Amino acid sequence: MNKYEIYTDGAYAKGYGGVGFIVYKNGDLVFSFGKAYTNTTNQRMELMACILALSFITGHQDIIIYTDSMYIVGTMNNGWKRRCNNDLWDKLDKCNNIHNVKYEHIKGHSCIVGNELADFLATEAIRWNT
Repeated sequence: MNKYEIYTDGAYAKGYGGVGFIVYKNGDLVFSFGKAYTNTTNQRMELMACILALSFITGHQDIIIYTDSMYIVGTMNNGWKRRCNNDLWDKLDKCNNIHNVKYEHIKGHSCIVGNELADFLATEAIRWNT
């Protein structure tokens, strides 16, 4: 079975949101993606980044998602209560049911290449749409 490592990030500024993710398969970079959104929040962008990244992967796969979002990691790993964004949590749950997903927290802006690239894609998506 293939091993996927995904770095995700969400961003928000001036009424616009952005998502970015980087996909590595067996250690090789295979895909990167960034997209802008309007009328959103930073938390929704963090969720959307995970949803879109997992939707990119076909079949049942082992996946590690690295994110700087404690919102994601705390909810997925520590059972934090879901108080809002339930539409997106439902979508993420469906993605998690397809794959074997583990969520790992990483510190943002700490020179981890995948995280820096995901952040760049998310923030550039906003910049190009403002």
